[in-house]
Amino acid sequence: MRLFAPAIAPLLILWSITPASASSCSEPAASCKSSAGASQPRIVADCETARAQCLKTGTFVGPSSGKMSTNLQKK
Repeated sequence: MRLFAPAIAPLLILWSITPASASSCSEPAASCKSSAGASQPRIVADCETARAQCLKTGTFVGPSSGKMSTNLQKK
């Protein structure tokens, strides 16, 4: 377990920084799709659905993580 924690810490830091730097709905959607990979087409479709919703509201909600990015440009 001690070996696992140091490996997770950088991921948690990256995860907490990335959404805050997004400025448009397209950025978290692209990140969502690339993290899902081609092996999970359902999640990729869910990322597109979240992007479409973001274009209406300005808020992107990650379909698998539930993480919200708010006040995004609707593009």
